[in-house]
Amino acid sequence: MLSFLGSFTIALFSLFAFLVLRTLYTAFRAGIRQIPGPWLAKFTIFYRISMVTKGKGVQEYRQLHEEFGDVVRVGPNHVSVNDPHAIQQIYGISSKFRKSDFYSVSPPFYEGKPLDNMFTVRDFKQHRLLRSATTQVYSMTNLRNYEPHVDECTRIFIELMKKKQGKPVDVVTYVHWYAFDVIASITFQKRLGFLDNEGDVLGMVSTRTFSAKYFAFIGQVPWLHQYLLGNRRMVLLMKKMFPNTPDPHGTLFATIAEQIDQYDREERQGRTDFLQQLRKKDDPDRLNHKRDLMNHLSNNILAGSDTTAIAIRAIFYFLVKTPQVYARLREEIDQAERDGKLSELVTYEESQTLRYLQAVIKEAMRLHPSIAFPLERVVPQEGARIGNYSLPHGTVVGVLPPLINRNKAVFGDDVDTFRPERWINADPEQLKTMERFYTTSPNVLYDDLHMVTEIIRRETIEQHTTPYQSPSWQHVVQERVATLVDLQELDVMQHYRGHLAVATVFDEDDFVMSHLNLSRSLQIHATDKVLTPSNGHYPDERDTTSQLLEVMTPPDFDDFMPLTPISSGIEGSACHRLQANMLNEMLWSIYFSIFEMRYAIWLGDSCCPYLEMTPKPRAAISRLVIEMDAYENAHEPSSLPYRYQAPHHQERDKHNNAESNLLLDDALRYAIYAYSIRWLHIRSGNGTSVSSSVKENQQNEQDIRNYVWRRAKRAVMPALTKPSYRSILALLLLTIAEVPAQTDDIGFAQLCNHALFGHLNTLRSPVKWRMAQQVSAASYSQSMPEQYKGSVLQGCTQQYSEEHQHNRDVVFWLCVVSSCSRTLVQQLPSVILPARSANHKVWQFIRQRTVIFDQSFKTLQGSQSPLPGDVAEVVLQHATACKTMYLSVINQLCDSLFYHNVSSVKDDAQDVVDESRRFHQVFDHLLFMCARDYTLLKEEAQLNYLLLIAHYNLGTLILADIVDSLDSTPEQLKEPCLSRLYACQAITNTLSLVINNDRYSNGGSTSKSKLLLDPAPDLMAEVLLRTCNAIFSMLGAAEILPLVAQTMLSVVFNALHVLSQVSNKASYVLSLCGNVSTARGLKVMYDYGSSASPDKQSAHDFVASNDYSIDILQDFLHLMQIQASLDPSQFESMIRKGETTHMHTKDNPVM
Repeated sequence: MLSFLGSFTIALFSLFAFLVLRTLYTAFRAGIRQIPGPWLAKFTIFYRISMVTKGKGVQEYRQLHEEFGDVVRVGPNHVSVNDPHAIQQIYGISSKFRKSDFYSVSPPFYEGKPLDNMFTVRDFKQHRLLRSATTQVYSMTNLRNYEPHVDECTRIFIELMKKKQGKPVDVVTYVHWYAFDVIASITFQKRLGFLDNEGDVLGMVSTRTFSAKYFAFIGQVPWLHQYLLGNRRMVLLMKKMFPNTPDPHGTLFATIAEQIDQYDREERQGRTDFLQQLRKKDDPDRLNHKRDLMNHLSNNILAGSDTTAIAIRAIFYFLVKTPQVYARLREEIDQAERDGKLSELVTYEESQTLRYLQAVIKEAMRLHPSIAFPLERVVPQEGARIGNYSLPHGTVVGVLPPLINRNKAVFGDDVDTFRPERWINADPEQLKTMERFYTTSPNVLYDDLHMVTEIIRRETIEQHTTPYQSPSWQHVVQERVATLVDLQELDVMQHYRGHLAVATVFDEDDFVMSHLNLSRSLQIHATDKVLTPSNGHYPDERDTTSQLLEVMTPPDFDDFMPLTPISSGIEGSACHRLQANMLNEMLWSIYFSIFEMRYAIWLGDSCCPYLEMTPKPRAAISRLVIEMDAYENAHEPSSLPYRYQAPHHQERDKHNNAESNLLLDDALRYAIYAYSIRWLHIRSGNGTSVSSSVKENQQNEQDIRNYVWRRAKRAVMPALTKPSYRSILALLLLTIAEVPAQTDDIGFAQLCNHALFGHLNTLRSPVKWRMAQQVSAASYSQSMPEQYKGSVLQGCTQQYSEEHQHNRDVVFWLCVVSSCSRTLVQQLPSVILPARSANHKVWQFIRQRTVIFDQSFKTLQGSQSPLPGDVAEVVLQHATACKTMYLSVINQLCDSLFYHNVSSVKDDAQDVVDESRRFHQVFDHLLFMCARDYTLLKEEAQLNYLLLIAHYNLGTLILADIVDSLDSTPEQLKEPCLSRLYACQAITNTLSLVINNDRYSNGGSTSKSKLLLDPAPDLMAEVLLRTCNAIFSMLGAAEILPLVAQTMLSVVFNALHVLSQVSNKASYVLSLCGNVSTARGLKVMYDYGSSASPDKQSAHDFVASNDYSIDILQDFLHLMQIQASLDPSQFESMIRKGETTHMHTKDNPVM
């Protein structure tokens, strides 16, 4: 016996010693021991458990961060982070941080096994598979199919509210029931019966409190779950012992299974619900796996009701708590009502114009976000550096959204104050920072917006029309809330209905849109005459105080720790927005620094031939086309006052214009993405992955380019048939964007090119204005009231403003510049400047100004002084205009030779010679000075010099190829400056100058070469291809020695190698010409090896876009589409930011 006790004592002592040593090791483990925090938290998990059980978690976390800093140790292996910049690192789409065991306790059981969903799944690949299966079902376009289901539930809700007039109504509960029914209706065309029975049919709401408390506790000690509700045997035993215990998941799964069986048996024509779209019999890729189907359908039902409740309650709580904000919001809505800007029921587009309302909603959700506990992630194998600390593998980290929302570095010193003005008065950069980091998905606000608008709007209207002149229900609630705030009784409110303030936050933004977008109609109708009792009397105060508070007052988050586990809230809100916004800003920045900045010089004061007025400061082309479309829409015949007698036509036109504007904005945005995507891997600075081969990286990057181009192709389709200036720019960008090598529509870019010029001719045509004048005078003047005649005739006969006419000419010149090089390369007839029409349209202005320029700048000839920067800019602008004219006359010669235009070949050949002589006589000595002073020029001027020389001599090389195809060469075209040798020398000398300057100024890196800043890299690849062909041709004709050919080709191959980072065509040309040079026995060496081996070329060392994938691009494009529909001003803000960053500074930055 003593021996047994002794052994037992030793065992206990050993176990105790082991636990002590393990605790000490964990507490003082390297990498985490230096992180500050409460002393007790280093040794035990009970510190975190105590914060949860007391319901003061957020408040305590905030106090810890105020005491210890942004990184605080809150458990033996747990770290809390309060650094907004860490969100992307921890929760970003490309992050390697996996979800912790916290999420392992959340999945429901189906058929005896856990059913992981998008919110609980911890495997990255499985998560992407779950999302990809339902992406199309949750698209914005598809949501319109569900309106009949929403309307049905809306009618039931309205009838219930009518029956409740004169009685206190728990609005939150009814809205919660409505959300369940409407989601069930759109899921499988059957309501669950919440509204019909006015109760919690499946026990879903009643079991929330218990499950919330359980998961909040068990999430801190997930290993206990397998011994409690995670133990299926114990759960089944409890069901046998207590058969009446609610089982909402089991009941829901049974209901869904019944609906699936019924769907398979019945006629399905005309169905538009989720079930029908996920189980199409005719779809070869249909989702037939019942477990997956059950997963998506149950998620769709369970994931929507609480978010609406918390949003409405938070907004109204802060409104009644701050009367001055409430008064200002009412005034904004009233003013919009008086101005006739609101429909009978406020539409989403109309609510977007209520700027203060949007600020109120953002501010309320900032102070009371849907997520209120740290979303735990595990530090990956390689460790991570967060702040000033290097965390070892296995450390659990988390960011607490409420703390981020009250971070003073982001939101200012008054973070605890409800001040919507912070969203209005912030400068663009500060606003962007706040929107990037505040952790509430913007989609949550979509429907709440309309509920708030309608409640305040209806209350105001009814207050003025009610015969009782009694205070509204809101005023009574305001008094109750003010009293409770004064008495500091917020804890009472919190405990009364705390579980309804817990929101389910979605990992998939489409879920949010499908749930909340569809409830908009209900929420608007539900507010009609519900808040003001019809008899003008109010219920007994003692019986209704709690109900009133329940309707209007959520707890302040400092006094509340939400308990429901939310697995992927950050990904669904802040992190998705952060990743998408970063990618969006990066693509826009590329667009501005590459396209806008480079094309700007071609539209510069000394380059554009139209100078009838003093131009404004340099503006973005994208802004120009948007302003021009707005002007055209305001002055086109369909918008003039003679439509006054048909208001339904006006409403229809207004709706069609709004739809058209959205489509054109989408087309332009996608075109910008497609144009910019080829530079993404350079701008993002991503390094080549160690785990991936160069070939895999190249393929991944190419797949990304191809995917974005195909998405842009679909988005640009409306621009093909809608003449507008935005259409012109979108089509122009898509013609320059890289077309996938394996595309099934190789002619689409050419179609865009033709549509572009057709739109331009349509918009410049005066015919529509003449027709408008005739219609107005002949048809409407007799039947129209006198007070309208003057304004109609004046509106129809007015001319374009001087500024708008100038802008039209600028866009026309932009198209001329693009058209001249493109049509010449393809040797197609000019559409925009047919035959000799160009002379009086454009070129006579250029010739006249060139004469003036020559007289002014001839004195610089022979000067040894460096060329001033502003002078170099003017020289390059004038030379660019003449270069464009030179390319145009060569194209005109092609038309005469191959398309039998009316002008004679001899005259056109003479025009080519004349323009060539003009260019060389006026600009040769000035361009020599630019080459001499190249290293002293600004980077912008350096690039423009390169493009000018390359594009001019491209015309000469094409001309030489044309001459070779003729039976006899016109005598005029035998001048030396029109020869291949002259052009090849000019191109290779310029390339050598650029490459050497880049090599020594960029430390040998090719990622910052001027060649990569070319806005049309495929056109430069064409220049280099023609140069190689000319060198091979001259070598074959013994016009140059092999050594000379090798030297020239080495320079060209270096340029092709650099350019191949952003151009597949350049990569192909390099491989092709390398093979030709090898076949001819040339040993062409360049900096990165021999071109003789195409295999080496295919493995060139450009930086791959490893942090991006097709899945990430899908998420990004979809989220950007949602954000664009939620916030149309986003387009304007991106343009404004691009102008501020790239165009309104003295030293315009480059990549």
